[in-house]
Amino acid sequence: MLNRDVVSFPSDHTAVEPVWTGTQRKILDVLEAEANRPLSLKSLCQQAGICYTSWYKALKDQQFAALLTTMGVKLKFHWERHTQVNLATDPEEELAKDMWDIRRLKAHYPKHEPPQSFKVDFTWIVNPLLRQQVKLYFRLRLTKWGARTFKTNLGHMKRLLVHFPPEAEVSTLNREMIEDLLPKMAHLSDHAISKCLEVTRAMFNHMTTSPVWTGARPPRFLIWEEDIPSQPETLPRHETGRDVCHSVPNALGRHPYFETHRDASRRPCPPQSAR
Repeated sequence: MLNRDVVSFPSDHTAVEPVWTGTQRKILDVLEAEANRPLSLKSLCQQAGICYTSWYKALKDQQFAALLTTMGVKLKFHWERHTQVNLATDPEEELAKDMWDIRRLKAHYPKHEPPQSFKVDFTWIVNPLLRQQVKLYFRLRLTKWGARTFKTNLGHMKRLLVHFPPEAEVSTLNREMIEDLLPKMAHLSDHAISKCLEVTRAMFNHMTTSPVWTGARPPRFLIWEEDIPSQPETLPRHETGRDVCHSVPNALGRHPYFETHRDASRRPCPPQSAR
């Protein structure tokens, strides 16, 4: 049984014996069963009989959060509101993290977007070297991309990179490896595959050819044009709206009925008999 009342943390002098709040005790009651520890936040809160706000409030206790981490619980923290976030005084410290808050790196971002839209989580990349290489590429995009683009593009890349073997990093990639991984995305839509391969190819091309890239360089042509599904082109608005208004009369004018009557109207009238 898990001792929910006394948890010792090492220190230089004496052990700390925290006293848990009622909400924290409810959470620990649920997590006593190891089968409950991988539960989603929604399921865990339902079983504990608490709301999301209570969960985030409980995690503000660092000792409680540390205990959950040692139990193997994947923590979900509450992201601060826009008004609570300031630019990082030391950007290098922020960039060294494996989870970025773009609001601390870029002054301008769409305020109507929720805070989660600017969370860029690199922790799912298993190989630490590959993780650093992807982070370096994203670092070089700080002056190029909008604030929302970082999370979006990393999400697109994840569909392919998540299938990389644990030992893979950009210098060990080859075309044969990519060909073996492509079928694993077959269950995705053409649009999802297209976006994934486009943004990943752009990253590989930058790593291969850019003179400002200081990391390891992957081989050329890892992702081919023929790998990317074709997408139907959307006609511009003026072609789908205004031009249709002009094309409909032209099409009607070529109808046999209108052609006959137009030809009849062009024939000269017979001379009238003199009275």
